[in-house]
Amino acid sequence: MNEPLPVARLTEERRQFHADLLASKVLHFKKSGCANVADGGNQTSMALGRGVLEALQAETWGETVAPQTGGQRFEKAVEDFVIRAFSMLDPFGGRSFTTSRRHRITAYHQYRPVDPKRLSGERHDALRQAFGGDYMVKPDILVERRALKLEELNSTGRIVDAEIGTRAAIRSATSPILHASISCKQTIRSDRSQNSRLEALNLLRMRIGRAPHIVVVTAEPLPTRIASVAMGTGDFDCTYHIALPELYAAMEAYHAAATNDRAAKDRGRQKWELQQMIDNGRLKDIADLPLDLLL
Repeated sequence: MNEPLPVARLTEERRQFHADLLASKVLHFKKSGCANVADGGNQTSMALGRGVLEALQAETWGETVAPQTGGQRFEKAVEDFVIRAFSMLDPFGGRSFTTSRRHRITAYHQYRPVDPKRLSGERHDALRQAFGGDYMVKPDILVERRALKLEELNSTGRIVDAEIGTRAAIRSATSPILHASISCKQTIRSDRSQNSRLEALNLLRMRIGRAPHIVVVTAEPLPTRIASVAMGTGDFDCTYHIALPELYAAMEAYHAAATNDRAAKDRGRQKWELQQMIDNGRLKDIADLPLDLLL
């Protein structure tokens, strides 16, 4: 009889991520029984939020968590998950990747040319007018990597020398290289999605060289609200849900439980939206994020 395979390390890290969200009360049931990430005025949001949190075994929390506090805890859990996953996936054992939170992008290799300290007053004013005010983006989480030394690049054999290929950013950068920008949205409302899009556009338009990965991570349960950031013209690489299989299962159960044609139609629209985002590669699970960031 074959012995069961050990649990994959990425699966273990996903479980730890959920445990961190639960322990910090980023995810919990309110005393009313409503999931804290759900919209209490929307029946579908409440049903899906409950389904996801029940699957993750969330507990009831009687105290109120301030939105800013919850947002910071959410960011911290996402950051910890990404750096733990990178430590096992990065060929250099995680040594070349680090994370920061809310740093100005001009601290990074691709954006140094637009640092106000390097620009004339006229050029700075022109950029402010072109980008609608303060163009200095400070993403929630920044995944950064440093330039690699010659001996690191040659750790498996003589790949490069000291004369050829020396201008590549991975060798020549004197400041950190911005590898990814992660926008964390515990829940999504229309104003929040627009802020993320503006941030993404500035990251794309102001860079010199390769664009960083630009992604969104959310715990929002309602598909049509997730679609406000996941669908569109490609401002973001992708949107990642903290528990996509659990959300999909909750959507399936909710749709199947419709008791009349109107309810079936409304729930079917939400299910179709969720399916479209998944099928088109616009929405993935949090476990897919570190693997996508390796590209």
